[in-house]
Amino acid sequence: MKKITFTFGLLCLTMLTNAQIVINQANFYYGEVNYHQLSDTSNGTTGISPGNSGTNQTWDFSAYSSGNLQDLHSDGYTSISSDSLFPTANLKGTVIINNAPGFTMTINFFVNINSNGFDYLGSTYHTSYPGVVNDATVYEIPYTRVLPFPTQYGTTNINNYIQEQYALQTPTSPLGVDSTHIRYYRTNDFDCDGWGTLITPLGSFNALRVKKTTTNIDTTWEKTNGVWAMSSTTGLVSPQISYHWYAENGFNLASLNLNSTGNPNSWEYTFNSEFTVGLTEKPIVSIEIFPNPTHSILNINSEENTKILILNLLGETVAEEHLKVGKNSIDVSKLINGIYYIQTEKGNGLKFVKN
Repeated sequence: MKKITFTFGLLCLTMLTNAQIVINQANFYYGEVNYHQLSDTSNGTTGISPGNSGTNQTWDFSAYSSGNLQDLHSDGYTSISSDSLFPTANLKGTVIINNAPGFTMTINFFVNINSNGFDYLGSTYHTSYPGVVNDATVYEIPYTRVLPFPTQYGTTNINNYIQEQYALQTPTSPLGVDSTHIRYYRTNDFDCDGWGTLITPLGSFNALRVKKTTTNIDTTWEKTNGVWAMSSTTGLVSPQISYHWYAENGFNLASLNLNSTGNPNSWEYTFNSEFTVGLTEKPIVSIEIFPNPTHSILNINSEENTKILILNLLGETVAEEHLKVGKNSIDVSKLINGIYYIQTEKGNGLKFVKN
């Protein structure tokens, strides 16, 4: 099964202000976005280095401008109450890839956003190309914590999980293999070890740096002519080290991944920058909201009499309210858990979390 690397989190572009960053549930961005991605996955020796840890650092990757440059689009996440495969998911994202004649891949990935963190639960894949259909499901048990909330300089977290991958292919291979099952026992050591200025070929940003160290025990089974059998096990492998730079709304601005041999000069890297579309947060001074997140009552202080719309992540209006000057209280308990936007008559907007 082809390995695919996802970038979790979507960016509403924030220009450089040279300040420390705190990533939390309330400012995480889930909406529609276009962005540029420059990547080099050749695993060759590039001389690129993650730089130093610590405060007020500068990480300059501007010289590394070669690679595959793509303009990408994501529809963002949609709120869900549950899914039969991932019953604890509260958000779902879908990506469709058509990058070769006759080839189509549809990926659904499932996450749970909660007050403790951004948790990746797993994915489903449906791939088709002439003569072959491949369906796969990946479970993270209980989850992979992509970001704890809040994430700030000095945050550490250890996440133990099992990744189960199941794949079914038709027709079977010439050797009679139609299904595979891979199990990874993983420990992910998370360390937010720096903040400062990130300079990429696509722009400069305020960023937090996170170092992740992952150890594995990998076992593979194959179903051949109707019989399951273990085909390989690797035991403990060398820790895999990766560095990630995040914007304040959780967008993964850049990643550097140490190769499997541990060579510090061989990296896979991806630089991400973004120009916003669709539901974009804009500054607003006429209203303020609290508490955020909220479970039942959302209080809104307004400086004027105005009408507001409450929109979900699809841009659909789920409620309409008229505000008076001063404090207003709105019952949002009947809304499903997720992210919502308040849009005023002037077009300004604020985001809140219903949990």
